[in-house]
Amino acid sequence: MHALPQDHTGVRIARLRRERHLTQQTLSELSGVPYHTPTKIEQGRSAATSHAVACLSRAMRVEVSTITGQPYKTELRADELDVLIAPIREALDVYDLGADPDISARSLRELREDSETLPATP
Repeated sequence: MHALPQDHTGVRIARLRRERHLTQQTLSELSGVPYHTPTKIEQGRSAATSHAVACLSRAMRVEVSTITGQPYKTELRADELDVLIAPIREALDVYDLGADPDISARSLRELREDSETLPATP
């Protein structure tokens, strides 16, 4: 689902709200966002803040990306880019494993002795 020029955040909020048979007033009450905020966003007179989008998405039980128009998961699968990302994800998972149990730290005495053998810097 690629975003169309006329398919801004407000249009998506209005469409999702109507699909759920919600009035603007009901959406406002469910989300805790003042009534004028989603109304202005839907009309394109006001930008959707991250707070408003989060509250509205929670009230409509949709992901934030559905409202913001960032369907990364489906685009990645459609383009098969997730296959390319898998090795990167695995490398990052291994990176956070912590200290290697087969490697022990050198003692302070060993570090001192080794540092004394280093050449002096000019």
